[in-house]
Amino acid sequence: MPDGRNRLTGIDSASPVAWCLKIGWDGPMSKTRIPLPSAQEVYRVAGIWRDHCLIGDQALFSGTDGRTAAVGVEVVDALSSGVDDNENNFLGRLRSQLSGASAQARDLVAELLYVHLLVARSATVGEQQKRKIVETVLRLNDPGLSIPEEFGAALKSGLINPGQGFNTFRWRHLRYLARVFTSVKQQPRTRRAQDLAGIIAEVDHEGAWIQCYALEHLLFPDERSPVVSREHRSVILDRWGRSAGSESEQLARITESLEPNIWWGDTGFVHFYRSPYVWQWQSPGSRWTTFAQWAERMLDSVDLRANEREYKLATAAELARVKDSFGSDDWRAALTKVLRSTNVVGWRERDAFTAWLAKEPDAEDVIAALWRDSGPTSIDRFRARLPVTAAPHSGAFVSIAAFLLAAVDPVAFPPWRATLADAAFRRSGFAKPEPTATDGERYAVYLVFLDQVRDLMGRVGKPLDDRLDAQGVVWALLNYPPPESWSPQEREGFQAWRGDKPNRPVDPDGAQIVHGEGQETDERSSADLAKQLHLPESFLDEIEELLIDRGQVAFQGPPGTGKTYVAKQLARHIAGSSDRVRMVQFHASYSYEDFVEGYRPEPGGGFRRVDGPLLEWAEQARANPTEKYVLIVDELNRANVPRVFGELYYLLEYRSEPARLLYGHSEFRLPENLYLIATMNTADRSVALLDSALRRRFYFIDFRPDVEPVSGVLDQYLASRHPHMTWVAKVVAKANELLNDPDVAIGPSHFMRDGLDEKWVRRAWDHAVLPVLRDHFHGTPGRMSDFELATLRKQVDPSGAASDIAGVDAE
Repeated sequence: MPDGRNRLTGIDSASPVAWCLKIGWDGPMSKTRIPLPSAQEVYRVAGIWRDHCLIGDQALFSGTDGRTAAVGVEVVDALSSGVDDNENNFLGRLRSQLSGASAQARDLVAELLYVHLLVARSATVGEQQKRKIVETVLRLNDPGLSIPEEFGAALKSGLINPGQGFNTFRWRHLRYLARVFTSVKQQPRTRRAQDLAGIIAEVDHEGAWIQCYALEHLLFPDERSPVVSREHRSVILDRWGRSAGSESEQLARITESLEPNIWWGDTGFVHFYRSPYVWQWQSPGSRWTTFAQWAERMLDSVDLRANEREYKLATAAELARVKDSFGSDDWRAALTKVLRSTNVVGWRERDAFTAWLAKEPDAEDVIAALWRDSGPTSIDRFRARLPVTAAPHSGAFVSIAAFLLAAVDPVAFPPWRATLADAAFRRSGFAKPEPTATDGERYAVYLVFLDQVRDLMGRVGKPLDDRLDAQGVVWALLNYPPPESWSPQEREGFQAWRGDKPNRPVDPDGAQIVHGEGQETDERSSADLAKQLHLPESFLDEIEELLIDRGQVAFQGPPGTGKTYVAKQLARHIAGSSDRVRMVQFHASYSYEDFVEGYRPEPGGGFRRVDGPLLEWAEQARANPTEKYVLIVDELNRANVPRVFGELYYLLEYRSEPARLLYGHSEFRLPENLYLIATMNTADRSVALLDSALRRRFYFIDFRPDVEPVSGVLDQYLASRHPHMTWVAKVVAKANELLNDPDVAIGPSHFMRDGLDEKWVRRAWDHAVLPVLRDHFHGTPGRMSDFELATLRKQVDPSGAASDIAGVDAE
């Protein structure tokens, strides 16, 4: 089987898709295997499980031999008792079913759940949730067990979105896998090796179609397509013609007859959910339809060739001249000049890169490698050689790489901006790259998206010449203000759609507008932000969508959960710049006059009305309607909120309607582009006193240290920054389990610091954690002994605790 970690090679210049990459492996080239780098770890571990655990008799996680059909029979029997398909009760019911099971049976169930979860993309089931499901069962045998490191990486990403039924009917899928395992083990090993597919085909799926088709693809990725919806398979077969054999065999033949539409080097993949195939068997969904309708209106109203295409082609021509001048004395100055004259790369990204360019003696060779065999593969090679100081995050790096690739072919390699890609994917419902995607893969997925935009616009009678035109349309849709000659109704609908609301355009007359690509934005992608915060990208995307929908959200949780830090970083990401983010902190004496407006004494006598931070920020937002502004209200519940907010209650709910402020002489509206993020400390009893009027106007997001995704933050942080200290996360998790109170649970921020060592952990525990717990257990001091650091560590890390004691004695 191909090893997913094989090296990347160069592009085949004769390939019909000019931007494709190569990835080398020894197996056959297949149109059914997803060739993107983020998929390869899944295929690697699926191959190990197939060869060593199904055909062979090893246990996946421990590697021990001796797995027999008897263990499978035990699991099938256990899973047949007290069955229901209630996902909310899945793990609780599973604990009950396995309460009397052998250690081998429990280990097998954890292994089968791991295999079950492999196929799901992170948007369906995130890494932390996958780990929780598997490790909950693993720890029925030993509370200290975790998924081995060599198998953990495969849970970071997945292959497909298997649909809602994947989560809803997890019981059914698990029982099917247990029956498959048992049936395979009941056959001689020679037959397993020769006819594994035939054995599995004999197993009754009992309605577990999703798992049946997903398992086929995991075990036979070069023969079976990853289309796991039975309904979709049927429609695809009807569209391209049915033939003899099973549906899986028919689908494989259709796949082989089609040209690949996803390429990674000379390895092509037929993706039935991407252009040109997806809209041959199903109609565009509502998001794509709305996207097309607004794009039609923009194309009718704006000369995008003049506004977007011509200056980018001119910049690309200058870049091509720089490329041709390599080897001369002035190529660095020439490249710097082009970079400084363009707006397709943000100034922060440009300045960091040009600083590296001026000092790096091998810069010519590094950039030339990007231009050789150009495409996403060369982006990954470029990334390997470019220091972080020259491009501090993925968003900055891909923006620079795409800009430089325009010297080779500006039509095939259009500009890329992180905020543009994230917003465009969200508006259209297009799947984002997986968390483990390389930078080259991120750009490749973006190119596939632009190809789909071209397909879409061709179907509505507005054909686009190439990807550069598609990029211009997308940029205009997400950044241009609505033309002045559009009706007020249409302008309002357009701005609402850009706020992720599904408004469709009316039928007004056309208009002309002239705007180029020139806004400065924070070029961190949402993936960059997720990595920085150690939170799932899907969680941050959900918060952003809630914020844009209602205009205000509140983060609630105990101290130390990172509410304020996440609020600040997310606000900067949404606003596009820290200059458009402001924070105020409420306290017990905070008033309406402090927050909204009030009178202040003048030095010479008398009083004058002064705007508070809310009105000041509202005026900034109103003066710049195409930008987003965020006001962070920290410790919201420490103030008397009804008294502080006043008329703001009405304005938050009815942003399009005016209200007269307490001290104002004119009507005031909250601008649509001003967003509020509040934080609240649930350890403070005043949270319970918040009135229902406030709760109706905010979406609330829980930051609970004992529940995903916050419960996984510390573990991820320690694994990446202090891998020798991962026991701390287990101690915190154990303490929170004993506390069994989310409002006083221990947050991760006490231990998220540079230079963390055991001495500092003891210091933070003694002086930050235990004092809070003493207050909580006031009147029952006997409970405190359960929360001593040494006591907890012995339970979750006995060997480390012993070493620590020995070290202390030696000191």
